[in-house]
Parts: sequence; structure tokens; C-alpha cells
Amino acid sequence: MITLTIRNMPTLAGMVKTLVSHFKSLRKTKLWKTCVDGGCFVIEVTGKPGSWHAHLHVLVSASFIRWETLHSLWKKITGSTGVFIQNIPGRQAINYVTKYVTKSECDVETQRDVSDALKGTRLFQPFGSWYAVANTYPKDKPVCPECKTRAWGIEEYELNPLFHRRI
Repeated sequence: MITLTIRNMPTLAGMVKTLVSHFKSLRKTKLWKTCVDGGCFVIEVTGKPGSWHAHLHVLVSASFIRWETLHSLWKKITGSTGVFIQNIPGRQAINYVTKYVTKSECDVETQRDVSDALKGTRLFQPFGSWYAVANTYPKDKPVCPECKTRAWGIEEYELNPLFHRRI
């Protein structure tokens, strides 16, 4: 598992876009193409308005990559030095990474700002050989247990921590 970070930024949408763009650049390098078969990443957001901190938690199926080598390459691409590598068992890694899909580090006052900034952003994304596996799963939208519809979105629903109701 690899965690990649960049310096905090004042706008969340800009930071996430920059972070994902840098990760795409990393995946195009000779080192990445040689060592990494596939994987997935999850975007985690922390911070507050004016100083957002987004980072990637990346699971990879890869041969050994020296931390110093990846650190140097990430610094060259981003100007930032945030690289952490940990070898953890598969099931534990999946549990660790997928918790970030639903985890919220933001207070109630900034949740709407975070939601607006991340609209249209994939918070979980497979890549490489894992992308083909992801395409084998059904793409149906979940059914709302209250109103039985399959349409989910800010435009159609008012979201409340205690309930949701159609508006």
C-alpha cells in the first residue's frame, strides 16, 4: 500500500484535480510501468477551507519498489515529498483502503463545500490490470430503502444525517 500526498491547497477541487493529475503522471513513468501491474486508489480529504489536504491511498500489485526511488520520482513530479509505503496483507489492505470511501474528516459546516468540490470526482478508482476486474461488476444504482427509487443525487434529494426526503 502506498500513500501519496502533496502540499495543502486553498481550494479542494483544485487540489484533488492536481493530485489525480500527478498520479496519472506517475503511472506513465518507466518505473511504474515496469514494477506495477495494477491496483486501485482512494482519495481521502482532510483539512478545512483555505487549507485542504487531500491524499491518495493506493493498493498495488507490484514488484518491489524502493521507497527512496519512489520518493525521488514523486518529488520530481509534484515538488512534494509525501510518500509512505507499507506491505500489508490483502484483506487488511482492502479493509483499510475502502474505509476512506465513507469516512468523513470534515465537520458538518464544511460537508456541503466538500460535496460540491468533489462532485463528479471518482473517490475510488481501479487502474491497470485491476480496471478489467472492476468492469465485471454490475453498474446498477442502489435502491433507496425509503422511497424505492434508483436515482441518487443532490438535485433530487435533500440529504440529512438523520433521514432523507424527496424535495
